[in-house]
Amino acid sequence: MKEENGTANTLETMPQAPGKRILKRLFKVVLWIAGIWLALLLLLQAALSPAVLAKVVDRIAPEYIDGDLSFRKIKVSMFRHFPNVGISIEDCSLTYPAERFDSLETAGAQGELLRMGCGQVADTLVSFKRFSAGINIASLIGGKISIPHIILSNPRIFAHSYNDGNANWNIFRTSEDSTETALPPVSIGRIRLVNHPHIVYTDSQDTLFAM
Repeated sequence: MKEENGTANTLETMPQAPGKRILKRLFKVVLWIAGIWLALLLLLQAALSPAVLAKVVDRIAPEYIDGDLSFRKIKVSMFRHFPNVGISIEDCSLTYPAERFDSLETAGAQGELLRMGCGQVADTLVSFKRFSAGINIASLIGGKISIPHIILSNPRIFAHSYNDGNANWNIFRTSEDSTETALPPVSIGRIRLVNHPHIVYTDSQDTLFAM
């Protein structure tokens, strides 16, 4: 009986194998990293409230868009589209002064469609009831914008191309502009248009038009 008890005690006090100790330490490190990452996401979620985001967008948008961006509400979600960051915008529109492309617009065969989206004060490039998308954080840190998916609810898009490369979507500042605040490279994956999308495209030079 003594020998049996001694054997049992010896087995209980045997040191763990080196491989098990390494795995245990690695597991603790992973838990620490996951905990820190979760805490950071919670902090960002709390800090980026809709009110704060609205102020940030209102301040930054003029640097990248030569037009007027308006919206009712904007918010982000750190968890819904993880590992991407989800962003949603409600009741949004992007417009520009009505007279900006007057000298380039010609009636022609697509005259009726060419006037769609036009107003007395401002012309509309795009508007939608709700915009929802996921943004890849790793690409954003690397200076690029990667958007795996976009959902546009009730979109109204009026795209007009004129001559010599002029188009009403050129209100976005690109890397070809001389401005320092140009949009970084953007890549977009899947796009879904839902709830009765209305899209108009005209090309004055090629007399191509569609709705």
